[in-house]
Amino acid sequence: MRFIRNSFMWGVLCGAFIVMALYGGSAVAEQFARTIAVHQYPVSFYINGEKVNPKDTRPGYFFNGKAEVPLSFIYKGTTYVPIRFIGESLGQEVGWDGNSYSVWVGDKPARFLKSSEAPNQPSVVEESSTVYGIRTGDSVDRVREILGNPDRRDFSHIGVEWWIYKKDPEHYMQVGIRDGKVETIYSNGTGWQYEKVKMGMTLDRLTQIWGDPEAKLYITDSFRIEQDGGGEKLIYKKNGRVIVLYLDRLDSNKVRGIRVSTPELFMRTVPSGFSYAYRDPADIQLPELTEQERARAESSYEKQMWDLTNVIRYRHGLPILQYNDQVAAIAKSHSQDMYQNNFVSHQSPTTGGLMDRLKRSPLPVSAFGENIAVGYVDAIDAVEGLMNSQGHRENILNDYANEMGAGVILRSNASYTHFYTQNFYYNQNR
Repeated sequence: MRFIRNSFMWGVLCGAFIVMALYGGSAVAEQFARTIAVHQYPVSFYINGEKVNPKDTRPGYFFNGKAEVPLSFIYKGTTYVPIRFIGESLGQEVGWDGNSYSVWVGDKPARFLKSSEAPNQPSVVEESSTVYGIRTGDSVDRVREILGNPDRRDFSHIGVEWWIYKKDPEHYMQVGIRDGKVETIYSNGTGWQYEKVKMGMTLDRLTQIWGDPEAKLYITDSFRIEQDGGGEKLIYKKNGRVIVLYLDRLDSNKVRGIRVSTPELFMRTVPSGFSYAYRDPADIQLPELTEQERARAESSYEKQMWDLTNVIRYRHGLPILQYNDQVAAIAKSHSQDMYQNNFVSHQSPTTGGLMDRLKRSPLPVSAFGENIAVGYVDAIDAVEGLMNSQGHRENILNDYANEMGAGVILRSNASYTHFYTQNFYYNQNR
């Protein structure tokens, strides 16, 4: 069977930097030894907001398994703390290998495992293939164990239920669940790391670690993606998972977000900007939705656009925006208008311009802005795309608005598919 080709698509202590000096064993070569003068002060330690103290030692000291040693000292402005104290305070095992002068916290590295230990240890690669401890294939019980209950559960048009974790903008996360298992994960928070790639990494550093993405990447034997490696997103396949890395084209192509999916889900949710070819149309078949289900998915994506915008604003040191249902109603009406009348513009043939729409609403006339987009698979794809357009980015990072609303229409007409409108409003009463 031949491939069917699809055309190109668009669409630690908080607040302190701690350096832990690792000195171990008396076998350090003589040429590395020297005498230094340090200052020893009584330092209090807090982890996750709670004070921690060493057990069964004098104040200011720590028993390292062999002797009492200073709990901390200061040398040239840097505070040094025994890594065993930090590790054990976090409930992690701390180990030392005197032959290679290596130390570890948590799981013992594979290179130091005895053959009898190896079968019972998780692989190093597999342990790093997570976003905030979660990987595709995990059970909902595992998700709850690691992340707790979600702040919101969103219906989607792609066959997963999105579990939204939004209370901490630095660790914002969406986990897509189907049949009790994780099928997809997304984060644009600041703290994620996935197989040595992390938020804010440059494109050059990324390709040093992972290499260049394949120009023709086979997701399965019957489905391939074509990419030139120079766009806003890069797609890799690693350990049976498909990883989309979102790049900030307007900030030196730094890595800005990550989405990890099973191959089966990825084939149904190819992000904008990629051509793909397939043999079996069933590979890309999305669930058929009732009108009620479509409305639920649209509402989910409207709230996700709000969440994602606020995470981005938080990263840039800007105040978060409150959601205004009346602003959202203006946005929804414009998306519906673009769908029904087959156009993409801020100027409508039926409702006029942006200020015309505002004046007809119950809202007082005030500062108002608008982003529109079409052709994106979902809210994640849309907001990531908007941030790579200078004018849309300026709206998202504006300093004039204190509220926003979004309107999404998940339909296709003769020319376009999926319509997104995002409105920003200054409420003078806030």
